[in-house]
Amino acid sequence: MQVIPSEHFDLIKIIVVAVLVWTIPWRAMALWKSARRGQVGWFIFFILIQTGGLLEIIYLVFLSKVKVKNIDYKNNPNHNKMRYATKRKIV
Repeated sequence: MQVIPSEHFDLIKIIVVAVLVWTIPWRAMALWKSARRGQVGWFIFFILIQTGGLLEIIYLVFLSKVKVKNIDYKNNPNHNKMRYATKRKIV
């Protein structure tokens, strides 16, 4: 079994920190945006899947640009039956 020499541990630490510094802001922005838009599927996906910030960037640049309009739930007959109702709808 080959053991990693100790001089490579510093390089590994630097790489891990660099990846974390890169992915955490992208992940935070994507999570925030998907939560604000009521997109539970995207929110869960971003929590569970590690993509190194690539899918988060794609989501923020392309997929989160879909227009959103407000909905009036007071006139909806199923108003009380909606468990996870959001006041926004993707157009």
